[in-house]
Amino acid sequence: MPLQEVDRPMKVLYERVAGIDVHKDMIKVGIRSPGDKPWTRRSEVLQYRTFYGVLQQMAADLRKRGVTHVVMEASGVYTEPVYYALAERDFDEVAVINPAHARALKGHKTDLLTELLGHRGRSEG
Repeated sequence: MPLQEVDRPMKVLYERVAGIDVHKDMIKVGIRSPGDKPWTRRSEVLQYRTFYGVLQQMAADLRKRGVTHVVMEASGVYTEPVYYALAERDFDEVAVINPAHARALKGHKTDLLTELLGHRGRSEG
């Protein structure tokens, strides 16, 4: 039996969330937040260098945008400075997840940022 699309809004678990894709020289931050119209979501992608002062500014930018929950894949030593910069701010949750678990997410996405911007991130259930 083929899958049928259902035209109904998904339950929003967290209003403002971010997913971070960590690389050696830069990070990409996908942000999901309420859209301009009811039951809509807005997505944006920001890019930052990995200098610690820039990472601190990234964390401050996320807090200014009202982000409460952040998730990123563990990527070895490159994850640590990003985590520490986020930990200095008052987020409700900063989750570092196992990449194998991220690949197992519904939809079988392999890239956390794609997962977030593919409307199946932690903001919706």
